[in-house]
Amino acid sequence: MADSDNRVNEGSFEDDNVAACDPWSSRSPPPPDLQVTGVAAPSAATSGQSLGVSWALINAGPGPTIESYWQDAIYVSPTTC
Repeated sequence: MADSDNRVNEGSFEDDNVAACDPWSSRSPPPPDLQVTGVAAPSAATSGQSLGVSWALINAGPGPTIESYWQDAIYVSPTTC
């Protein structure tokens, strides 16, 4: 119960400290774990030109994804990762 020792001055609301809440718990669903299983891309690219890239994903986690659609992003770097 909040303020069970009456240490907080609640003014005219002091009489609402009559009961404690029942305990409760919250369980989150098991998380998904999306993993890239393959990437296909050219080994070189030219500035200003289109670049075709494709990839495949699997859900290796114990839970499903919540969304049925999402967007991925690709970051191009002049160096290797």
